[in-house]
Amino acid sequence: MKLEPIDTPYFGNDGRGPTRLRWLHWSDSRFEEARRDGDPGGIIGAEFACDFLTDDDPSGPFGSTVLSNPQRAPRAWVYFGGLQVIQVVPEEVHSYWHRELPREGFAGVGRIVDSHWLASFNPRHLSACGHYVLEFYDELVEVIATELLWGRGPFQIEVLAETNPYFLDAYYSRAQAREQAGDLAGAISDYERYGAKTPNRSSAEYAERTVERLRAQLKKQPHRKPR
Repeated sequence: MKLEPIDTPYFGNDGRGPTRLRWLHWSDSRFEEARRDGDPGGIIGAEFACDFLTDDDPSGPFGSTVLSNPQRAPRAWVYFGGLQVIQVVPEEVHSYWHRELPREGFAGVGRIVDSHWLASFNPRHLSACGHYVLEFYDELVEVIATELLWGRGPFQIEVLAETNPYFLDAYYSRAQAREQAGDLAGAISDYERYGAKTPNRSSAEYAERTVERLRAQLKKQPHRKPR
């Protein structure tokens, strides 16, 4: 096995990594109308304190990750794309076995090449996945996922769905929820936005057909006369 460091300006390490502030759950990747009541869903990532020395420069150097009040620090997040397996171990009981592997530099996050752990699982659905290790301040997180996505600031799906194609499904899931609730106009708006932004042509065509179907349904609805 070999440790392949991942270079990202969003994750610093000066001996111990950044403080994890909260886990990101499935519900964080959905608009409120598409969330399941009382069920946050599984973990999809983490939001953490990001103590930049230069607050307006996301590529600037990191300061100390040991903060008197991490909740007031600038934030960043990591999203575990295509997450299949996650393991969280407190830092005081982790063996830090990965630091014994051959490597060239390490800033607290990396991919394990030729991972024995990854190989121990059924490979049928894991051919595109990697084994990643992240050193947070109080715990070490290991995940089997297709990729790690990074961002600065709090994880806000309202912003990400507009700016990052990876999170476009938020519009699609809300469109479905609105359609089921009878809000056809709202569903049409979300399907149109999804179809216009998705890079997947077949998904865009499906959204277009759905919009046509809903417009036809909307025309058949009786119009209420104003009182």
